[in-house]
Amino acid sequence: MHHSLFPRFSVFASVLLLTALGCQAAAPLRIGLLDPLGERSGLGGSAAAIRNLLRHSNGSELRIISYDIAGLRQAVADHTVDFVITNSGQYITLEHEFGISRIATLAAPRGTPDRAIGSAVLVRASRQDLQALSDLPGHSLMAVSPDAFGGWQTAWRELHALGISPDDLSALRFAGFPLQGIVDAVRRGDIDAGVVQTCLLEDLIAAGRVPAGELRVLSPHHGDGMSCRHSTRLYPDWPVAALRSTPPETARRLAIQLLSTPTTADGYGWSIATDYGPVSALMQELEIGPYLYLRETSPRGLALRYWPVLLGLALLLLLWGLHSLRVERQVQRRTAELRQAIVEREQAEQDAQAQREQLQHAARLSALGEMSTTLVHELAQPLAAIRNYAHGLLRRLDRTPLDPAALAEAGHGVVEQVERTEAIIDRVRHLARKRPTDRERRQAGPLLAGAVELFRCVQPSAAAVLKLDIDADAASRMLNVDPLQIEQVMLNLLQNAVEATRRSAEPAIRIHVRAEADWLSIAVRDNGPGASEATLTRLFEPFYTTREQGLGLGLSICHSIIERHGGRVQAQLAVDGPGLIITFTLPCTPDPA
Repeated sequence: MHHSLFPRFSVFASVLLLTALGCQAAAPLRIGLLDPLGERSGLGGSAAAIRNLLRHSNGSELRIISYDIAGLRQAVADHTVDFVITNSGQYITLEHEFGISRIATLAAPRGTPDRAIGSAVLVRASRQDLQALSDLPGHSLMAVSPDAFGGWQTAWRELHALGISPDDLSALRFAGFPLQGIVDAVRRGDIDAGVVQTCLLEDLIAAGRVPAGELRVLSPHHGDGMSCRHSTRLYPDWPVAALRSTPPETARRLAIQLLSTPTTADGYGWSIATDYGPVSALMQELEIGPYLYLRETSPRGLALRYWPVLLGLALLLLLWGLHSLRVERQVQRRTAELRQAIVEREQAEQDAQAQREQLQHAARLSALGEMSTTLVHELAQPLAAIRNYAHGLLRRLDRTPLDPAALAEAGHGVVEQVERTEAIIDRVRHLARKRPTDRERRQAGPLLAGAVELFRCVQPSAAAVLKLDIDADAASRMLNVDPLQIEQVMLNLLQNAVEATRRSAEPAIRIHVRAEADWLSIAVRDNGPGASEATLTRLFEPFYTTREQGLGLGLSICHSIIERHGGRVQAQLAVDGPGLIITFTLPCTPDPA
């Protein structure tokens, strides 16, 4: 039989033989191997032949010492070995406890170095009541031992993930070695199911020790690179690890020899050390090995689990004690000083109260100033429109005969701008009271066209240089906005464009509106002198202006309005001619279902 708990022992010994023949070390390298059965492991003949070759080799002596799990741990603790070869589970435990470090990982013909070890839960093929691991509660189960990684712990993790604890089984027995005993117990019906290492069933069938089709694997996995049937996740193969006391040069030399050893005829070899994080995750989930303290409720277990919190509390208590001691020593000396400090504190509180009242008064004055400035800035345009409408009305009154339609149009315009003025005042009042603005669902085309038409009424002289370019898709987009605020943004940008083009020989202002995915992009471009880089970086700052009569609030207000609507605004110089382009975006809203 060529499969046991340590099916790769012959590979380990073969590789180590080649290593010993290739290394000319003065002292023998002591290799601790997890092999509880030693010469009785089922591969005793091969092991004896390999040891005989080592004794007669001309290279440095290489001692392979077999241990069980407890013995190997003790050997590491006593530093009686230089390297260890063990299963993935014990490696993680020794790594946490003694700081051993892996230098290579076994590469087996089945699976890959990081996906090679697992468990197969065997049942008789005739057991129709056992089809998956979830059927095991209420049935008996046999495994190798509580410390066996592939012979119990990997299967335990799968049961734990299914919410099945060992107490849910009718019986849990550990048979030890050899693994043939577990297989025979399942075949005889002494036990309902048995946990063995992956590939044992296939090897027994190939050796003629188990008839094909008599046993089957519960919950077999497929498509993970392993040719053998298995019931669990796969974990890294056996590592070769150096003790912390092993000289680094010795570990490096052995690692080079292992990795340069050709693959054997039966497909075994060595690979670079792989990641054993999945094994740590298994042990942490099951609270075993280095994570055993997680299940302890003793003072030691609680201390290990909550040591960061306890350390923090201890530091706090220490600081508190030192502080108390310091205060205690200074009480008498500072009694008189404390009385004086109380008087000074009362005086300081009175002064602070007076300062707070002054600051509140200053804040009220500042807020009043900002509101006044905002009103002055935003009311300028509707008042200008009212003035234009009024002048137009007076001119029409001087004409005979009077045109009622023209008079009505001018009157409606005055009323509309008065209502707009009231809306601005109301909005400023809302801002002062921190009330949310009212938003409406509006179509982009009419909203923007209305703002442009209003500006033409406010600035009749700019009507000829102003052009709105909006495609059909953009015009049909729906926006959830405060119409008055968006109109205010358009009027501010257009007014700035008019001011920028006053000295242009052929002034031109273009408004380009485009739909981009779920956004509407509105760009206002003029052919004025543009702006410097320094001006562009401060263009949207409050009270920053390049105009002598400007307040420096227009673009700052536009920036705030667009951001409140979820959009962005930016300024850039035109690349294909003179002028400045200010672009802002608004999110479109889908049509209601």
